[in-house]
This record gives sequence, structure tokens and C-alpha cells, in this order.
Amino acid sequence: MSTKEEVLEKKEVKSKESKLHEIVLYNDDYNTFDHVIET
Repeated sequence: MSTKEEVLEKKEVKSKESKLHEIVLYNDDYNTFDHVIET
């Protein structure tokens, strides 16, 4: 009989904060004034 070993490695995970994004909605024929205000 053989013995199997399992090795667990600890990895360091680095994360970066994402930059802020901006959405611009214009009051036009597609977006209503109320929809722009709500958004």
C-alpha cells in the first residue's frame, strides 16, 4: 500500500481598487428628464 500526501500552499493575493467610473446621461429624445434625474 502506498501513502499519498497532499500539500497545500498558501498564496498571497494582491488586489487593486478599481478607479471610479462616471456615467453621463443627457436629457434627449431617448432619455426623459425624469429618467435622467432618477439615475
